[in-house]
Amino acid sequence: MQITNGILTLLVSGIALTGCGNSHQASTAVDQIMASDSVPTPVKGVVKAVADDDSVEFARLVSYPLQRPYPLRDISTPEEMTSYYKTLVDDSLRKVISGSHPSEWTEEGWRGWTLDHGQYVWIDDNVYAVDYVSEAERKERDKLEENEIRSLHHKLRKGWKPRLCLVDTVSGRIYRVDRADKQSKEMEREYRLAVYADRKHLHDAPEASYTGRMDSEGSAETPVYVFMLPGGNRIMIEPAPSDGPNPRMFKGPEDEGRELKRVYWRDLLEETPTDTIH
Repeated sequence: MQITNGILTLLVSGIALTGCGNSHQASTAVDQIMASDSVPTPVKGVVKAVADDDSVEFARLVSYPLQRPYPLRDISTPEEMTSYYKTLVDDSLRKVISGSHPSEWTEEGWRGWTLDHGQYVWIDDNVYAVDYVSEAERKERDKLEENEIRSLHHKLRKGWKPRLCLVDTVSGRIYRVDRADKQSKEMEREYRLAVYADRKHLHDAPEASYTGRMDSEGSAETPVYVFMLPGGNRIMIEPAPSDGPNPRMFKGPEDEGRELKRVYWRDLLEETPTDTIH
């Protein structure tokens, strides 16, 4: 019995020591970040907030709106961020950030600082982008994508996933961009632009539909969707311009462009939101 008790004591002690070791490693990494002269103050603040699991402080260090991959909703305020924090900063992301070392943070010119070459977060004065998508976000995104595609005209459903939804606030015209679900080895991934005159007929066939591709422009590699029209003309949509907050659309190379408003398809539907449709 004494031998058994001794073994149990050693096992319990070993588990406790292992737990302390993991905590100590994270603490050591944070201490190295805080003491490093090569890591800027904004990065230190984010690392400390994540290591402390402080949702309120993290929310204070974010530039809004913080975009999430469509059709997830963007995070617009510190209050929303505080509530959403556990969904965004899951255990995996928290471990990566709080366990990071100074050498893993690099400055990418005007784009600011990033961890592990942009896989996780981007920081200038504040966090302005989180490229990491948590498991909870992926599950919610998959559900919303399925429901949104099911709300389309039956000829538009198979083989596509939603990418973007925009509205012209002057004309009321709605533009949705979908991405081909699969990509062949010979061709780049295909994109589709569906155009609707207004929100009254979103379940019907669109008034026009075009296929195209996604390119990137400039040193910032800003994404641009390019759709070919009959006769050789084309429509270009810049969803995230580097020089402005709103998406822009250009009809041909000579067009000065117009601003569009980013919206959610499910908010435009006449009936209940698509995430409640069965």
